[in-house]
Amino acid sequence: MSAKRATISQIAKKTGYSSATVSRVLSNSSYPVNVQTRNEILSAAQSMNYVPNAIGRMLKQSVSKDIGIIIPNVSNPFYTELVLGAERGANKRGYSILLCNSMRNEETEQKYLRTLCEKQVGGILLSSVAASGDYLIPYISRGIKIIDIDASNPEGIDFNRRESAKRLVEHLISLGHRRIAFASSPLTIESRRLLFEGYKDALTALSIDVDESLIFISEDESETGSGAYEFRNGRDIATQIAALTKLPHAVFAVNDMTAIGIIQKLSELSVRVPEDISVAGFDNIETASMVTPSLTTADQRAYEAGFHAVNMLIDDIEEVPQRTPPFSVTPSFIERSSTAQRRG
Repeated sequence: MSAKRATISQIAKKTGYSSATVSRVLSNSSYPVNVQTRNEILSAAQSMNYVPNAIGRMLKQSVSKDIGIIIPNVSNPFYTELVLGAERGANKRGYSILLCNSMRNEETEQKYLRTLCEKQVGGILLSSVAASGDYLIPYISRGIKIIDIDASNPEGIDFNRRESAKRLVEHLISLGHRRIAFASSPLTIESRRLLFEGYKDALTALSIDVDESLIFISEDESETGSGAYEFRNGRDIATQIAALTKLPHAVFAVNDMTAIGIIQKLSELSVRVPEDISVAGFDNIETASMVTPSLTTADQRAYEAGFHAVNMLIDDIEEVPQRTPPFSVTPSFIERSSTAQRRG
């Protein structure tokens, strides 16, 4: 009797790489994976008796000129800018985009993924709200080209969120703030978890205890027809902050829309920004410079990221030898009027 065949998940567990990376290597995808990683995965696959399933592999046909894009909601200007960049990049190379809003719902996201695959789009850009990317494995194994924009990948799109968050919180500390609150929607996706880690990194590096009473993480998230979840969530968190016996010195929010919601609600509750509390966001959406006070935030270069991501996807679709180079955001922040030196 032959030895039991290994699965992609088992190989991922043994090698320490993500299931998506293992799947790309074993399906011989042209998605960039460095030589050492590829060799380690292939070696592990051979030693574990992995045999790829040929059933369901896509036959090479004429390449569709449609690109599917699935995002949580276009109402968040970060995703609007990202999609605009992707659309420009796609159009320059003769492709069109099909935009889908998952409305922050994992089932809706998966439904759109199935629909786009049924339409035989050339490839898919995805900003996933799923807790795990494992559900993508069967699609990638079948040769469907998918780039998850929010999955950390130094060889693809790397927003450097953890380091950017760390530097922004360190800036708040440099202004004399020690009681720094963290405001977020649920930590169900990697991008938010990385921001939380960056927040804690900054405090730990300067020997400041992480105060659990200053961590505001919502328990659930859901969109209404207006699609303004982040803004509403910021307002809800601001209400909780204002009810504290002792206000924090500053608040770090996981995105600009949450930060703007916090600022607006604090103003309604007669808590002044930045005189009473400094507030910082994350993303540097265009609106951040338009609100009053203008928002201190970390620049995530969404438009450029979308442009690069779609070009990398099209390179993968067309299997071009000279690929678009990886895109990496240099950790930086933009200081505006919502943060100030601590008084007293």
